[in-house]
Amino acid sequence: MKPDAFWKVRKERRGAEAQRTQRKSFQKTLRPLRLCALRVICQSLKFPPRTTIMIIAQSVADLKREIARLRAAGQRIAFVPTLGNLHAGHRHLMEQARRYADAVVASIYVNPLQFGPGEDLSAYPRTPEQDRALLGACGVELLFFPDDTAIYPRGRAQSTRVEVPEVSDILCGAVRPGHFRGVATVVHRLFQIVTPDVALFGKKDYQQLLVIRLMTADFGLPIEIVGVDTVRDADGLAMSSRNVYLTATERRNAPKLAATLQALAGRIGNQGVSTAMDGGSAENAGAVFRPTAMDGGSAENAGADFRPTAMDGGRFGLLPSRGITPSMEGRSAEREAVPPGTNAGAVFRPESGFAAHEAQAAEQLTAAGFRPEYVSVRCQQDLALPGPGDRQLVILAAAWLGRARLIDNLELELKPAA
Repeated sequence: MKPDAFWKVRKERRGAEAQRTQRKSFQKTLRPLRLCALRVICQSLKFPPRTTIMIIAQSVADLKREIARLRAAGQRIAFVPTLGNLHAGHRHLMEQARRYADAVVASIYVNPLQFGPGEDLSAYPRTPEQDRALLGACGVELLFFPDDTAIYPRGRAQSTRVEVPEVSDILCGAVRPGHFRGVATVVHRLFQIVTPDVALFGKKDYQQLLVIRLMTADFGLPIEIVGVDTVRDADGLAMSSRNVYLTATERRNAPKLAATLQALAGRIGNQGVSTAMDGGSAENAGAVFRPTAMDGGSAENAGADFRPTAMDGGRFGLLPSRGITPSMEGRSAEREAVPPGTNAGAVFRPESGFAAHEAQAAEQLTAAGFRPEYVSVRCQQDLALPGPGDRQLVILAAAWLGRARLIDNLELELKPAA
């Protein structure tokens, strides 16, 4: 072999060996990456990512079939009934529902039985496409979207009514006769259809929450009722579907309702329960208002002295809450005898120990352009008028501003000063 041919062959062999070595090194580098990719694929096959496709049921039969499917999978079910025209407050309800259950079921039904003559049944905002999009984005598994026939198969006039006495006849019940009968009837019907483990309701409708708690307890329904704190806009206005009725000027004015309740809470706390209430015991003099911890939330602010914020410009968060219990213990009947035909929610109520404070708050609302229906200090437990020893209170108010009827409330606990 000639020398030139020898060196040429040797160079080719060395080049081939180098290429083989380089390929092996590269394959060795890729091996962990291949294993990692394979592991990810296997995990995705074994544990597929949670993707929710919301099922919409319009008939009772379709809904029950889907509920049976969820039950067969061992799912715990949370239920959030709504009237539709959903907003951020409803989104918060859906998010909270996920904490209590594996599957969330929502309903949208504008119930005619809870609207009185001359109320806004026909004008109530209906936004089904937007509502479905919001619920789907919240991961709701099942939406019940019934018509009147599904809810009242024998017709509304012939359907059985459910009524919770006493608590349904005061405050909002006094100015909207039959409203809570309609609420209790439709919620009972929905509970029978959906059969949830837990149902969630916003605390903005405080009286409604108590009516539903009592109705559920009286019928022995195995359903946990959860009250969820009021969600507010940055300026303090409680979110409501009826806020769309407000003009731009009224919307700027609307937060004064919440500010008025905060100011009233401050006056009650600063004066003390005994001096604020006519005939109160002196042992409670000097009590101050301290917010309580939110249900299921942080208690870092519990026990802090309350300082009302300014009526214009203060930022409001979720209101503190302690919940209410499904027991009236006859207190409403003992403390509040309302003559037939009397507006039990009237602002100027001589039998109320906080009548002077309530009247002052009503006057402030009137001066601000509202038409108040009532401002009332009640016991959280049963909405009875508070006595000298009652410390867990709630201030409730309803007032018109233009075409919009606004309701709001503020829970407070009176404690002796340290």
